[in-house]
Amino acid sequence: VGEMLNKRLVVALNKVDMIAGENDDEKARNLEKAKRGLRKVFQEQTRWPTAVFVPVAAFPTGGGAPIGIPELIQQIVQLVDPE
Repeated sequence: VGEMLNKRLVVALNKVDMIAGENDDEKARNLEKAKRGLRKVFQEQTRWPTAVFVPVAAFPTGGGAPIGIPELIQQIVQLVDPE
């Protein structure tokens, strides 16, 4: 049903704090690599070639501040009310 009714899609990439990497730069590169792979799959195999991917982590390992929640909310609001 969702594929028939929804023309746009926001994908929350959860638990991004768990991305493998020796340091923040390597983790960021690995996250971008994962996003590129997912984007390719969505472009080639779904009806959402322009899906938006938002990296999030509600409760990051080590007790840090949440990651990406404001961005996710912003994307959902834009999805519901595209202006």
